[in-house]
Amino acid sequence: MRRWSALFLLLFLLLLPGCGAAQTETGEEGPAEPPLTVTVDGVGEEQVQPEKEAEPEEDLPPAASVSSAAASRLQGGNAVVAASAQKAALLSQQGGILLADLQNGTCTWISDAGARSLYYSGGDLFYTSDSGIFRVTPQGETQQLSEELSYAMRLEDKLYYIRQTDLAEEEALGELWCMDPDGSGRVAILADEVAGGFCIRDGWVYYIARNDGSLYRAMLFGSQSTELAAGVQEICLVTDRAVYYKEDSERQALRRVDLRTGANISLGAFGECAAVDETICVMARKERPWGLDNQFTLMSFDDRTQEMTDLLVFENVGTDRLLWQAGGHVYMRRASGVIYRMDLQDPGQEKEDLFSAQAVFADGYIFDLQAGGLAVYDCAAAESRVLPIG
Repeated sequence: MRRWSALFLLLFLLLLPGCGAAQTETGEEGPAEPPLTVTVDGVGEEQVQPEKEAEPEEDLPPAASVSSAAASRLQGGNAVVAASAQKAALLSQQGGILLADLQNGTCTWISDAGARSLYYSGGDLFYTSDSGIFRVTPQGETQQLSEELSYAMRLEDKLYYIRQTDLAEEEALGELWCMDPDGSGRVAILADEVAGGFCIRDGWVYYIARNDGSLYRAMLFGSQSTELAAGVQEICLVTDRAVYYKEDSERQALRRVDLRTGANISLGAFGECAAVDETICVMARKERPWGLDNQFTLMSFDDRTQEMTDLLVFENVGTDRLLWQAGGHVYMRRASGVIYRMDLQDPGQEKEDLFSAQAVFADGYIFDLQAGGLAVYDCAAAESRVLPIG
């Protein structure tokens, strides 16, 4: 009789559903398993199933573009405009401009121009001040391109900038204009006024309209705009397939609108995203039971297939900002501005502070002006060096 009782008990245990799952339906974590790949459907609210295409898509990398407002938000006490394996340009809090050649390890102050914002093309340097828009050539010559006040600009084939119409506002508000890099050919390219940042990509301009707060797309120098989404707080990233933006609501949901189907999905509340090589990294608060609102999940999102992989669950992230994910680490900025690093293999670790609130981040590099020179930290290699300032 005991033998039959033991067999029935074993059979009952084997038939129990969900045994050994890494996470239960209530959100409580069970035994650790390899990261589970799930589609984005089912995360957030008000979701629309994207249409299936008849022909398979070509496997293109996202190569995301960051809007001017999103780039500004990632900055710290100083401002950085461009960074690569060769060169970077930084703006000090006092308005001085520092050029750093990362290849030969030299740094040079080129002016104390009272600059407010910068754009560095790798050759010419463009900056705005209360006096207008200026260009500095590689030979150090300064040329005033315009007397117009602008708080945001980008350089593609032309220099695109917001011509400030409300001088009492610190935020970029006004008409979107462009001109040639030498200052000629100035022309307005939108009928609408722009609020905050904008993004230029592949002959299209993406912007938030000042009159209604909606996200629009228009062809450069075209006459018609198409509304993509309403109630938009900020454009975060633009890829070949979609626009990632923050919703203007109490939850500040990170959303993705598909440029081909119009499908609009939420990736989670209080979301942040960053393009790392060919992957979109997302940090957001998933829909969880009451009592777990302090948990944020770092996810890897495939822009083509819309599949999402959970990488790490954070506790008490609060208003910390996602900067980068590389080399098994994630880099974040606290509300105080301090940049810290976490190991993806150790969820329970202490946050490791790397740089002060004055440090700035761009394109996988962290820059910090210190007494001994310019500290340059490569996030992918997890290596730091200090360049002397001449």
